[in-house]
Amino acid sequence: MRKIKVSRQVCWAVAGLALIASSSCTRASDSTEQTFTARDGGTVARVSIPDSEPRSLGTYRAEVTWPDGTQATMQTARDGMIDTVWLADLDGDGTPELVVATSVVGSGAYGDVQVYHRTGGTLTGLAMPPVGDDGAPGYMGHDVFSVRDGRLFRTYPVYREGDANAEPTGGEAVFWYSLADSTWVRQPDSATTPP
Repeated sequence: MRKIKVSRQVCWAVAGLALIASSSCTRASDSTEQTFTARDGGTVARVSIPDSEPRSLGTYRAEVTWPDGTQATMQTARDGMIDTVWLADLDGDGTPELVVATSVVGSGAYGDVQVYHRTGGTLTGLAMPPVGDDGAPGYMGHDVFSVRDGRLFRTYPVYREGDANAEPTGGEAVFWYSLADSTWVRQPDSATTPP
């Protein structure tokens, strides 16, 4: 069971079928194309993987329509499956950013996230920084992304030397993304180094 959070709403996707918990979150059910729809106020975003591509590698297409009727479309390369799509105002300017989180297929489920900002009538992808100045010690994937209170968070389990892939023992590292500074900021009460 994969949890998909979109615009502070939750959907549960089971075996390719969607059980909709809110009208703010939908997935295509009339085709094999994987599609996510996110809404924030009058802004609507649709992100989809073409049905001709494997889910683990390829591209995705994003289309955003803003309340003033302006529409932008872009397509970009994708390494992994789309896990989550949000519209969230990360910089507090009143216009939500499009956030797309992906994870690589495999035991590590290494995650990645891309943020797109409105620039006039286009979507501009922001250069996302690596997590932590210290190279994120204890990091072995299993990223979980979430949006809360206008912030994008990244959480992952911290592994000690010798930990099995399914049994991390070093707690959790939690970061939030500062768009203004283009950096991941550590939560002070999270484990960011192996004990």
